[in-house]
Amino acid sequence: MQGLGFFFAISPWFKLEEGEYDTKALKRHLVYFNTHPFMASYLLGVVARLEKEGNPAGAVRAKENLMGPLGAAGDGLFWTSLSPMVVVLSLSVALLSPLAGILTLLLVHNAIQLSVRWNLFKRGWENAYDPLTYIGGRQDRKVGARAQEVIAPLSGFLLGIVAFRTETPGTVLVLFGLSLILFMKGWSTLRIMLVILTIALILGGLGIRMEMPWFPLR
Repeated sequence: MQGLGFFFAISPWFKLEEGEYDTKALKRHLVYFNTHPFMASYLLGVVARLEKEGNPAGAVRAKENLMGPLGAAGDGLFWTSLSPMVVVLSLSVALLSPLAGILTLLLVHNAIQLSVRWNLFKRGWENAYDPLTYIGGRQDRKVGARAQEVIAPLSGFLLGIVAFRTETPGTVLVLFGLSLILFMKGWSTLRIMLVILTIALILGGLGIRMEMPWFPLR
């Protein structure tokens, strides 16, 4: 799955360290590998340090044992927290300027994920011989919880603006009710957003307008 990507990422380091590609070392890492793509940087740091100090068996064990926990941590931190927060923030900015919304999405999301990747690589190098120490002490859950707290008011703000701009508050109310039902059923924030956005696009394309005569907008 991601084994070839890990191989591609680690191979320049072997060439830089050894002066040439170490075929045996590269073969050790051209194997099955699957974790969160942003969190993989931590294992790159761990593997690089262990390989440098002549502990290839430890490098392989670290990959095998940590890719699962790192994948779960990354899913919770990014796919259900930070990424949806950035999307909703960018949509809010896009109400003022579509171009500004696009730039916000690209700049903020990439600034977050690139800084996390670089920091994780350094942490992996520093904690190579006891990698679980850093994983257990990370503040991902707290950061993720704060991001999810931001998503709620921003989403409410967007729904309100959409209701007044389209003059179809009934549609907004239906979408809000559906998102609440899906949330209570345990759906992730990202899945709910994708479903709601898809339904909204379909309704808009069909020209369906759900007005409320008892809710005058003018």
